[in-house]
Amino acid sequence: MDNDNQSLPTIIELDTTSKPAKYDGTRDGFKCLAWLKEVQLYFTMKNVPDRKRTIHAVNLLNRISLLWWESLNIDDTC
Repeated sequence: MDNDNQSLPTIIELDTTSKPAKYDGTRDGFKCLAWLKEVQLYFTMKNVPDRKRTIHAVNLLNRISLLWWESLNIDDTC
């Protein structure tokens, strides 16, 4: 049996990146900015392409923030 350890993984990569909490539209600049930074970091860690980040971010909105987004009536079929 060949004892070639180069083909064996030496480090197990664990996915410890947790999905960001949903943003409820709280009118607090610090909370909003912190949420945006958390979402950006999550997208970077998960290698989410730029063209898909908006739709994924919308999935992280709820309550007032989701109503606000839907009120914009943006054509996202592009």
